[in-house]
Amino acid sequence: MLYFFYELETMTWGYDPKNQGSAKVFYYDGNLTDLVGTAPAIDLYHEFKLPEIKLTFNTKDSAPYFEELFPNGTVEECEEYEETIEELNLGEDEEITKLLGYSDNIQGDMQLECELVTNGLYCRDTSAYESPRGKELELTKHHWNIVQLAAVEKAEFELMFGDVGKIYFYIKEEDLQSRNFDNS
Repeated sequence: MLYFFYELETMTWGYDPKNQGSAKVFYYDGNLTDLVGTAPAIDLYHEFKLPEIKLTFNTKDSAPYFEELFPNGTVEECEEYEETIEELNLGEDEEITKLLGYSDNIQGDMQLECELVTNGLYCRDTSAYESPRGKELELTKHHWNIVQLAAVEKAEFELMFGDVGKIYFYIKEEDLQSRNFDNS
């Protein structure tokens, strides 16, 4: 079972290495009867006390973000790629929660940002991307996998993440294989 936690007061975006710890994924594969429920912290604001929400998953093919495949592609190539994605019914779905596959990118290459931030580089501006270290790390960005959560709804409850309602958790391939979610 996977448990997702996200600090809702500041809703950090993750572009700053100092944001580490504001989101957490826990993996539990033990006996569910061994789990013990606890009350939320007394000083937790009411709006941060959320209902437990069970997610269900289905299989759906997805395609990489254009810039992930063609970082120097032209506008025409991008339009042609997007038309092909639509024809194959691989376009993004605004209300989808994903486990693995490709992210529905909003602002560029998330795998590269993960690689830069986890190596201590600040990514709010372009300096990390343009630095010699950033260029070096770009070569090792492909070992990240996605867990994407869309806006969460349950009965009378709705939670939107950021501007577009999605939050992305990434995990390195080797951590996923060993079920180590400590660095996701």
